[in-house]
Amino acid sequence: MKTFRAILLDMDGVLTDTERTGGRMLRRACRMQGFDMMDDQWQPLIGTSFEKTCDGIRQFHPAFDHRRFLEDWQRETFRYVEHNGVPIKPGARELLEYLRQEKIPAALCSNNRRVVIDHYLDLLNWRGYFQRVFSGEDVLRRKPDPETYLKACSEMKVSPSSCIGVEDSPSGLLSLNKAGIYSVYIPDLIRIPRDIQGLIGRRCENLHDFLAFLRTCRIEKG
Repeated sequence: MKTFRAILLDMDGVLTDTERTGGRMLRRACRMQGFDMMDDQWQPLIGTSFEKTCDGIRQFHPAFDHRRFLEDWQRETFRYVEHNGVPIKPGARELLEYLRQEKIPAALCSNNRRVVIDHYLDLLNWRGYFQRVFSGEDVLRRKPDPETYLKACSEMKVSPSSCIGVEDSPSGLLSLNKAGIYSVYIPDLIRIPRDIQGLIGRRCENLHDFLAFLRTCRIEKG
């Protein structure tokens, strides 16, 4: 049985149920500029960078103001989570508590902006669960490039082949595959193309399912 040394977790759509929230706030920010984005227009942007999201919006609305969009989206998103709390995926706290209790090193590896990640972690009081936290601003090339995950492995002093990475999006799964990390896919909003499905190490239906799988793995604890 293969031995693993660290768990690398995406945030939006894996630990937090914020893809839906982000989508609603995206549409709200777009409506502030006088247009709307339909589900089939914004959902392919899930898991990408802010720059690619703006490029995707611009395909449908060339005159859109990306600076105003960023300000409106962040303000509306923060207002929502401060009033309603950050929505989390079922099993997220149980998984994070298990990793901490078992002394299994964990890193958060997200394409999101640092200010958003920090705000979510502070509201959730989750900072103590992660040895490292990486945002899309900590690398030159965001997912689907492997840089985020390779940087996480380097700073945690573990080889990519000894890690498990958990993702919900095509860009995240491609990033894990390119980095040589064993990938676990947990479905969220976006359908995974057939060519990427073949790259998945294991599919888990939710975090409870992933935790059950993790308990069967051989882990070299920190």
